[in-house]
Amino acid sequence: MAYFYLTAVMAARERIAIATPYFIPDGPLLRAIQVRARAGVSVRLLLPGPETDNPWGRLSTQRHYESLMDAGVEIHEYQPTFLHSKFLVIDGAWSIVGSPNLNSRSRQLDEENAFGILDRAFAKRLEASFAADLAHGKRIDRGEWRRRNPLARLLQWLAIITDQQS
Repeated sequence: MAYFYLTAVMAARERIAIATPYFIPDGPLLRAIQVRARAGVSVRLLLPGPETDNPWGRLSTQRHYESLMDAGVEIHEYQPTFLHSKFLVIDGAWSIVGSPNLNSRSRQLDEENAFGILDRAFAKRLEASFAADLAHGKRIDRGEWRRRNPLARLLQWLAIITDQQS
């Protein structure tokens, strides 16, 4: 599953849209996202906001925000309720949808199903859904993020111990 997502991200030339409730990327996926963003690919993530079923998982996700934003990745947190969408769209053509999260459990423990779909019309519908959900999200501002509460920073750092369980 890890290679399925990694290969898609590495192939992106124009844009990447990722919606996932649990985003705790392994090193290769994190680096691939950063490399593509630095290469000029528009990378947008839609992740859970404060309404989540896994606060420690969210803290662990947030631990990566600064390095992602430094690479040029746009991060949005969905606000109204818990986000449970799981999909990725590459260049408006290739989509991955299914049960996997972008975390350790989905990569190593859980049995997951995902479909890779090469269909521009389908990708367009997913991108429209993504855009509609972004309208209910809050974009994370890099400057504000750097000025966040020191206690939040500590908790985000400590959340690394839950990475393998989240």
